[in-house]
Amino acid sequence: DRPRTRGQTKSVHVVRNNQEMNKDRNWTDVASAVLLLFRKLIFCLCFNAYLCHLYFYICLCLS
Repeated sequence: DRPRTRGQTKSVHVVRNNQEMNKDRNWTDVASAVLLLFRKLIFCLCFNAYLCHLYFYICLCLS
């Protein structure tokens, strides 16, 4: 019976490690998603600012 219990404790330990790894993976997924959203937001802001400047200069030139 002893080896069997040893195997059970080992498998429990492996499961625990997998759960911790999954937690870490979830955190990295969340972080990367937030970073991607942040990048998109910054890109949109910069692009809009650029378009506004372009529009302003075109209006200035046409007037």
